[in-house]
Amino acid sequence: MISALSYVHKLSSVSDPTSSYIVRKSTKTAHKLKPANDSRLPFTEEIPEQLVKTSRQAFQNIYLTYLYPSMFLLAFHAFQRVGEITESDHTLAFSDVTLTNDSILISFRSAKHSAGKHQEAVVTTVANPLICPVQALKEYIVKRRRMPGPLFKLNGRSLLRRDFVTTLKAMLNIAGIPADRFNSHSFRIGAATSSAAKGASDAQIRKRGRWQSDAFKRYIRLP
Repeated sequence: MISALSYVHKLSSVSDPTSSYIVRKSTKTAHKLKPANDSRLPFTEEIPEQLVKTSRQAFQNIYLTYLYPSMFLLAFHAFQRVGEITESDHTLAFSDVTLTNDSILISFRSAKHSAGKHQEAVVTTVANPLICPVQALKEYIVKRRRMPGPLFKLNGRSLLRRDFVTTLKAMLNIAGIPADRFNSHSFRIGAATSSAAKGASDAQIRKRGRWQSDAFKRYIRLP
């Protein structure tokens, strides 16, 4: 409606009232109060486990049976955006990750909305070895080898976003999970939702997901 009004005024060669400061600020505030409807569902903790089990069985290529489970688990436990594990301006490099016996330290040189600020995340072990992100990354690195380049790579280069999403959808379908309501961002949404369900505070969730504002609250999809 605002853009239509603006167009009519410009077409008539008269002053455009929608370009005034107060109108622009009011429009921006209204947008924040009523964000766009987001139908993406969060991954519960059980879904990454199903994805890992399916990946171990579905791929004939041994390298892929380590690559994708590691990507799935790190994406969930580190609240990651898909652009941080696939090809983008923010792709994690092998040198951005430090592994210890029981943790992963991730150094984000750049990230969406980071405004160029350095960010870090720590992921620790979980009791179930099948879905432990630390164990999965260690096993993947043995296959990947300790060479420079993107952390997650295939045939010498970063995975493309579309290839990751296509594989994710395929694994969901094979596991018997309807894939139409989930996508790659369901990892980040699920991580926030799972943390809230366990009683994590707003400050803890904001820190873990590296949010700079209260935007994370839109990701929490508790029943």
